[in-house]
Amino acid sequence: MKIKIQNFHRFVEVKSENVLFFSRWFLAPVFLIAPISIVVIGVKYCQELYHLIATFWGSELDNVLVSVLQMLDMILVMGLVIIVMFSGYENFVSKLDVEDHPDNPKWMRNVTFAKMKIWLIATIVAMSSIHLLIDFYKIDEISNRELISTLVIHLVLVVTAIGMASMDKILHSCDTRNQKEED
Repeated sequence: MKIKIQNFHRFVEVKSENVLFFSRWFLAPVFLIAPISIVVIGVKYCQELYHLIATFWGSELDNVLVSVLQMLDMILVMGLVIIVMFSGYENFVSKLDVEDHPDNPKWMRNVTFAKMKIWLIATIVAMSSIHLLIDFYKIDEISNRELISTLVIHLVLVVTAIGMASMDKILHSCDTRNQKEED
């Protein structure tokens, strides 16, 4: 009787683990749909470029710089989607079988979840910097409240980035110390 109960427990355990392991595939559609956002942002980028070119001769330098900064912001978002799409799929769903592809980015194999978080927050801080810079260019057009809000949000993001990088460094040093102790 005891053996039957142990076999049943083992059977339930294996089936439960299989269900949990299979559930990662529920994330796959999200990663497969992500390129659509790149296309949408790319279209907006082209619209902004068209607007910049069409109004270039009559625009002041500050307006040209704001347009260029907004376009850089879009590029950062598209790159961020690529990073999250590739590394997220590979970290959470399944390994991408693209080693033999001539355009296989070398960074793709080295992106861990920890690196992805750091790149994410670094990109967000860069985007926040761009928005802050845009607000400084438009300082006569925005209220002090908007400017202070943008500055406070940027500082919170910078502090968050520093905190996440510090935690990552601490965790990495703990992992390294534990590996040395095991050896």
